[in-house]
Amino acid sequence: MTVDVEIGKFQGGRSWMVRAGVIGVIFLALTVVLGLKDPRTALFSYLVGYTFWAGVALASLVLLMIFHTFHAKWMVVLRRPLEAIAATLPFFVLLFIPIAAGMKHLYTWVQPGPLSEEQRHLLEHKGPYLNVTAFLVRR
Repeated sequence: MTVDVEIGKFQGGRSWMVRAGVIGVIFLALTVVLGLKDPRTALFSYLVGYTFWAGVALASLVLLMIFHTFHAKWMVVLRRPLEAIAATLPFFVLLFIPIAAGMKHLYTWVQPGPLSEEQRHLLEHKGPYLNVTAFLVRR
């Protein structure tokens, strides 16, 4: 005796996704409110998170390139997850906007305060590299 069971697309989990989305929006609003209160701390925290996750995405892209360069056959199991992670790289262009907008809070060379003569000379010497335009073009 056989039982024919049709296995279709998984339809569950919608309520969990809605709850997670609502919680995410609430915490995003809380982050924005607290970020406006102390933008320097919020931007430094954002920069750490951005750097970590962009590094993960770039590392997965590097691994994919290495695997493809050497025509590795054993990496078939890893290829799809690495491709999915590397596919997030275009989003990091959009996620860079808060860093670009808050550069004066993150980097002292954007709006330097009172400097000694030696510090001013060093900053002028590094001027071609440490300026807003060159920084944004390099990113």
